[in-house]
Amino acid sequence: MKFITAEEASREWEIGLRTVQRMCASGKIEGAEKISNVWMIPETAKPKSDRKSNCSITKEEIVDAYNAFVSEDYNKFNNFFSKNNLCKSPIIKAYYSAVESYKYFPQIDKMAVYWEKAKEYLNGTDLKIPEISLSMGGHFTLGIFLRTPGDANEISKIISEKLPLFEFITGYKSGLDLLFMAELAFHQGNNTESELLVYKAMFTQDSAPDVKLGIAHILAHNAIYKGDAEGWKRAIEMINKIHIDSEVTKASVEIAKSELFLICDFTERIPEWLKRADFNDSRLTVTSRYNALFVHLSYLVKRKEYARAIAFADVLIEAASGQHYVSYYSFLYLYILMAVCYNKLYMEDKCIDYLKKAIEIAKHDDLLMPFVEYFELLGEASEKYLKENEQDVYNNILKLKMKYSENLVSLKSSLKEPELMEGLTDREKEIANLVAEGRSNAEIAEQLYISKSTVNYHIQNIFSKFGVNRRSMMIKLLFFNDKNDNQ
Repeated sequence: MKFITAEEASREWEIGLRTVQRMCASGKIEGAEKISNVWMIPETAKPKSDRKSNCSITKEEIVDAYNAFVSEDYNKFNNFFSKNNLCKSPIIKAYYSAVESYKYFPQIDKMAVYWEKAKEYLNGTDLKIPEISLSMGGHFTLGIFLRTPGDANEISKIISEKLPLFEFITGYKSGLDLLFMAELAFHQGNNTESELLVYKAMFTQDSAPDVKLGIAHILAHNAIYKGDAEGWKRAIEMINKIHIDSEVTKASVEIAKSELFLICDFTERIPEWLKRADFNDSRLTVTSRYNALFVHLSYLVKRKEYARAIAFADVLIEAASGQHYVSYYSFLYLYILMAVCYNKLYMEDKCIDYLKKAIEIAKHDDLLMPFVEYFELLGEASEKYLKENEQDVYNNILKLKMKYSENLVSLKSSLKEPELMEGLTDREKEIANLVAEGRSNAEIAEQLYISKSTVNYHIQNIFSKFGVNRRSMMIKLLFFNDKNDNQ
């Protein structure tokens, strides 16, 4: 007869270790024996009072409710928690409390009340709840948690205080608190502080792909601010190394890279689904959807489709208004882009109206970098308004802008070599861009309606023209203009 330990039985039966030990001592588990202070239980044994049978729900149903929330099926999520679900199993109760906390997402202080309950149920066991995430595929923590202007420092404090509870019940160190502070520091123009915090986050967190994505993303932004081409390359390589375990993760990675590519004028690197605003599927989550929408809007602005961008943004603003999970930080960028579009269409009054809205949001937390990034596109009327009506804001933006603009030009020059693609045919350029996006030959063939052998033929021609012999070398040359890698 094979035996298992009480600890192993605890995991299998999804009840606390101490409960299993008490059941062994009271004879409720047939055949249990205590050997050297360790209870050994027959592998086939079942507790006479099987806790699972006392549950009207299962762990799988609870995780399914969580996934419904992530994929924005709020009716399914709310209906699940409107039922009178009874259960005596500590692990089921822990899962239930942890997932029920998302009724208050993204209000960390209110969510933490449920995490505390989950922690109580898990105490005395080594069981954890690894399926849940706070950022859920989103890589902008400011865009997730910063809900009210002026609350940035308070939110940062709350996250730092409450995050250990979440990390206890999930079993992994997220580094989300440090990432939030790093993003806040960057957007306030404190580049050095941001770098220190984000590197600390990088060496603190364990395995959360969305936090890794956020870390790489803010490192790339810091590199752009400094004109650090090598730092930008490393950040992109970090993103490329993130393990793609689902369509949600794949979409989040593509969104994050696309936002960085747009800043550096790599519009050809944007995936087709983001160019088309093809967002009606399960790859987007409650936190990544607005990131995707922002990328599409930025893409339209880069293409100078200003009227179309305004129409798209109007619909987006209307849809987002009143949604408790949409951060005011998201509206900040929307208003700035609207101001840019109206400036380009010579509608100065409208431009200033949206600039005012953006300033009203940003000034409470000193969020200067969004204005720095778009300063040149906001035009003379915006600069005049800032100078005459927001003198302190204007002066601080100007200080940051001088360094940012010069370094961005330098970075673009270092990263991009237009003549590199000039020797390719149109079809070879198309395939080269898809290879650079990480597409396989099969995926390229499917998208372009050609055979895999035709794709391979074109890739071999590109290799020959670039003087490389490996796909990875071709990608580095396309992205980074780093010919030393080919030696």
